[in-house]
Amino acid sequence: MEKQRRLLIEITKTLCGLPDSQGYLDGAPQPAVVTRLRQYQAAGYQVVLFTSRQMQTSDGNLERLNRYTARNTMKWLRRHQVPYDRLLFGKPWAGQGDYDIDDRVLHPGEFLQKTPAELLQLVAQRRQAVGAAW
Repeated sequence: MEKQRRLLIEITKTLCGLPDSQGYLDGAPQPAVVTRLRQYQAAGYQVVLFTSRQMQTSDGNLERLNRYTARNTMKWLRRHQVPYDRLLFGKPWAGQGDYDIDDRVLHPGEFLQKTPAELLQLVAQRRQAVGAAW
């Protein structure tokens, strides 16, 4: 049996922008990203959304996140009809001077402009470059 591929999407600044004057619930998702999510989901990918929303202000308290942030984020996703199969909270927040390092990260622009095959090739190239650095 073939394993279902997953698409892991960060909500803030990938699925939606966050102008300084808006809160998390005020912004709208990027239409092109929502369209692309629908295409991938229709092609059999599991769409997994994740976020570090409120991780800094809640001091990483997942209980508090689940009470407020999770509920409001789900309302926001429903209101904007964003397709997803799973929603994960509690991604550690990489703040000022911190770095989020991963060997399989793609830029939102790459996600929008490249085919699934091109994305696989790009990730393979990057992983090879990371492996060569070790």
